[in-house]
Amino acid sequence: MLNQPIPLRSRPLEVRLPPLHDKQQEIMQDDSRFKVIVCGRQFGKTALGAAAVVSGAAAGGDYGWVAPSFRIGELGWRMINRLAQQIPGTKVQERPVYRMQFQSGGTIQMWSSEHPDSLRGMTLNGVVFDEAALARPEAWPTLRPTLSVRQGWAWFISTPKGLNWFHKLYEDAGHMDHWERWRIPSSENPYLPNEDIAMAK
Repeated sequence: MLNQPIPLRSRPLEVRLPPLHDKQQEIMQDDSRFKVIVCGRQFGKTALGAAAVVSGAAAGGDYGWVAPSFRIGELGWRMINRLAQQIPGTKVQERPVYRMQFQSGGTIQMWSSEHPDSLRGMTLNGVVFDEAALARPEAWPTLRPTLSVRQGWAWFISTPKGLNWFHKLYEDAGHMDHWERWRIPSSENPYLPNEDIAMAK
């Protein structure tokens, strides 16, 4: 009898995600490989991205979180860390590595787009570009090959910042296969009172 292969990754871990409002659920459940998500402030886009990478890593995949800088990325990293703390055996490395290892074998790592060459060489199941409108334009084409082997996905989440590369990506996503896009104002977040939005304006 042949020896049975030893699995490289253990069974997926269960993780309880925070409740998502209807628009977040719509984005999460959409099966497009590439998603461009233009949202107003306080929509919950960073929390949505954090839920996506933690649930994927708990199931044994390898995920990336790319921010315009480590300072900006730390907000998302804190959200990821809070979700990961409920999973026994998760190992977290903070500065300067920003890496998590799950018992399932899955990983999450954060990088800054300030140094695009640091985005080479990985093999990923998915990546979130947080505040993508502020990222260096060459970060995406540098990182794109890391998704090819596993047919990984990419999310680009940001508030708009003028007619930059993120704006072009949003426009292009409207007519490319396997891409979907959303443009959602803060007013569609049910947790934000409309009265307060009107007052802020």
